[in-house]
Amino acid sequence: MIIMIMIIIRMMLMMMMLMMLMTQMMMMMLMMLFWMMMIMILMKFWMMIVMIMIWMMMLGMMMMMMLMMSMMMIMMMMMMVVLMIILMLMIWMMPMMVMIMMMIRMMMMTTMMLTTIRMAMIIICMMTMMSVIMMMLMMICMMIMIMIRMMIMMMMLMMLFWFMKMIMKMTKIMMMFCMMIMMMIRMMMI
Repeated sequence: MIIMIMIIIRMMLMMMMLMMLMTQMMMMMLMMLFWMMMIMILMKFWMMIVMIMIWMMMLGMMMMMMLMMSMMMIMMMMMMVVLMIILMLMIWMMPMMVMIMMMIRMMMMTTMMLTTIRMAMIIICMMTMMSVIMMMLMMICMMIMIMIRMMIMMMMLMMLFWFMKMIMKMTKIMMMFCMMIMMMIRMMMI
């Protein structure tokens, strides 16, 4: 009988060990995910800076064209700007497809808001020639959106980490408990 109990407890201990390993693996995975996300965000920031630079150049050229007043040129510039917008949206949306389910959902919300705001801003830019001010507004909007998204991600990751830690603690406690029982049985046997 005692031997049976011993075997069962051993089995339990083995299971605990496995659990510990699994949780550690999960933690590693989460860390990897976290770094990947960070890199993606940084990439996005960089892309945005480049895009804004190109935009500024475009707008400058448009101003020049306006001064020259050749209608064909203006039309061409407009077309180029539209192409740039499409490109921008594509680059913006692409990393979204790579993200994990929950995060995709959260982000898609913010991104949709973002794209609509940006489109509205661009249209306003086209209509009024106060483009620089508009660009500033657009940048501020983008930054705010990115900050919100980062906050959401951080919160989610924190929650996950906290959950993992809790599991780890629980497994450790259980292991301690098992050890104690083992000791008790040994004492009894003696």
